[in-house]
Amino acid sequence: MCSSDLFHVIRPKQVQAATYPLKVHYLDVKGDATLIKYTYNGQTHYGMIDAGQETENNKASESAAAYFAGIADKAGNPRTLDFCIITHAHNDHYIGLKYFEDYNIKVKNMYVNSYYRNLQTDGKVSLNTRLNSMKNNGSINNIIYVGYNNSSNVITYGGGFSLRILGPVLQESTSTGDAVVNVRSMMCTLDYDNYKYIFMGDIYEKDGKGLPTITNSLLYKNYLVPTSSGTKVIYKIGHHGRRNANNYNASAEEAMYKYISNNGTNKVYCIANKYFSSGSEYYTNSTALQNLWYTKTGNVYFNTGYKKTSKTSYSATARDTVNGISALTSTTSLGFN
Repeated sequence: MCSSDLFHVIRPKQVQAATYPLKVHYLDVKGDATLIKYTYNGQTHYGMIDAGQETENNKASESAAAYFAGIADKAGNPRTLDFCIITHAHNDHYIGLKYFEDYNIKVKNMYVNSYYRNLQTDGKVSLNTRLNSMKNNGSINNIIYVGYNNSSNVITYGGGFSLRILGPVLQESTSTGDAVVNVRSMMCTLDYDNYKYIFMGDIYEKDGKGLPTITNSLLYKNYLVPTSSGTKVIYKIGHHGRRNANNYNASAEEAMYKYISNNGTNKVYCIANKYFSSGSEYYTNSTALQNLWYTKTGNVYFNTGYKKTSKTSYSATARDTVNGISALTSTTSLGFN
């Protein structure tokens, strides 16, 4: 093939990637944060699912807020999020909100898990305290609290973009321990084109709850299970893709795979986000999970600066680096096709 032929083969994909309306950024920051960018009729909308943890040495420049500010500035858009969703009240998902003030970021609608928002851990301020402070200083316009089995909050834009926030599926209130806060995390689904993105928050299997509660729920089946055989599922594995020996359950994970793939009918791409502890802990404790999802799907992408493993593929993924922060990104022609 001559160079001119090669140019004509590659160029359409490059153009498509540059102009495709939806881009999801899985941020390689401490904790958990995902940025969504969608453009329709010349108007760009930004949203964030979780906001990350306090950074190393409390550097705002290493936060999800810094990444978003860079993305917005590069496009010449205001540093305004149409929506921000906090899946649950753990530090590694909401403490990063404190850096929004450093970058003068505004949030039109803040969607918050109703449960445990007054919980304080590791001496950090509670989620409620943080939200009230942001509301008082004008950083947030509206706060919407999402309760048990609430699936009525849907964010839509023209062109077929539909993001649905799924409230906690568990209603127990006997404990405020880490496990309970996690399994009562919110989830989100994003449907666009022939893709279904699933964001699991920190839900995992614990004492027969969490994942089994979801897969046994008829209420959420319409939102989590693809109805078209051509739909590709981008599945962000719950709890950062990390499992400790005491809460990993292969049968629950396998049931989840069958659920979201419609018994293998739909292609599934899995993303495991960086956990905020050491690389050795992350990889040691998630080996079984890696093997299971890789065996089932053949596609496991780790959004992390840690070392690669034999079960990890980077070759088909695209990354953006903004303000020194890296993110795994997806478009129709880059990353998942």
